[in-house]
Amino acid sequence: MATIAPTIMVGGAATIVSVLTLGASDDFVFDSASGQIMVLNNVTAGILSVVIDGADGTIVQVDGLDPIDVSGGFTFDLAVAEVRAIKLGGIREYLQGSITITGADASEAFIVQS
Repeated sequence: MATIAPTIMVGGAATIVSVLTLGASDDFVFDSASGQIMVLNNVTAGILSVVIDGADGTIVQVDGLDPIDVSGGFTFDLAVAEVRAIKLGGIREYLQGSITITGADASEAFIVQS
């Protein structure tokens, strides 16, 4: 298990980003105050079914909706050669507790934050 360490964007200049090749299960730390964005790049020959899951996610209340179960994590498919950026603050309900990312084996990932 590897940890995806965020790259901190400083000033208006270009920043070198550390890209990590993911394994079967990897982790990262969510910082709600930093505007983190995770980028996943599927460099494999197949579709990946990605799950980003915080261990403490359960049921969340959303105004105007029925309660939402986030215990199974935030899931999506990543097609061959697809690159997807995820604003982690937008899925914060799924990122409670220790966070793991699975189903993205051999893809590339990085996190940037301000």
